[in-house]
Amino acid sequence: MKFPLYNISLQILDIEVPMPLQEDRYIWSSNNALFDAYWKDQKFVDSLGDIYVAVRRIESQERWKRWFSFVPSLWPREIQFKTTGERMIVDELRAHIRYSLTYWGTRDEMNQWSENLQKMTTYKSLIEWEWYGPSEKGV
Repeated sequence: MKFPLYNISLQILDIEVPMPLQEDRYIWSSNNALFDAYWKDQKFVDSLGDIYVAVRRIESQERWKRWFSFVPSLWPREIQFKTTGERMIVDELRAHIRYSLTYWGTRDEMNQWSENLQKMTTYKSLIEWEWYGPSEKGV
């Protein structure tokens, strides 16, 4: 598995949903409901095109961290991923990202984003692409 990963289970990006980019194998939230809603059983494509599923969150086994477990977000929890044996080609990822941005911007912004996406040729460049969110008119 090669980071970063992109959550391909999210069809449409929403302001209230965590961004689909996963830069490493850790989650900082201690909230089980948040993990269950936005990571567990979600499919992610890595920087090589391989698809993985987030299966569970692993708590730290270090004693001092367990002593302070009542403090939220004090340390990261590791996400365990399982390979699906599936792959996604670059063009599929590009189309997925383009579709996921459908409701985020004006027509001009969408055209600009599409042009920018078309220039990208690697999984990593698509996953790390910064589209900077909606304009005031596009919200």
